[in-house]
Amino acid sequence: MPDRTRSSLAAPEPGAPARSPLSRLEAAVGNTPLIRLNRLSRETGCELFGKAEFLNPGGSIKNRAALNVAAALRDAHARGLPLPPVRSSFSA
Repeated sequence: MPDRTRSSLAAPEPGAPARSPLSRLEAAVGNTPLIRLNRLSRETGCELFGKAEFLNPGGSIKNRAALNVAAALRDAHARGLPLPPVRSSFSA
């Protein structure tokens, strides 16, 4: 049975080898690091982790949604479908 006490997304332990650099920004989306909450884990006897959303590539929990929209637009463009007009909330 696999060891489920550590997530594959958890931050590496001190002294552990560094993670390999990513070749594409998109590869970082969906791999939000987990940080072990040492004090709470010790006090409760449970392994508790917090998701480090601030370490997402765009600093937001909306990264996955934006990535999916971008993928849908790329797919539509590749298939020759009309794309929606680009609108901005910023005024010039």
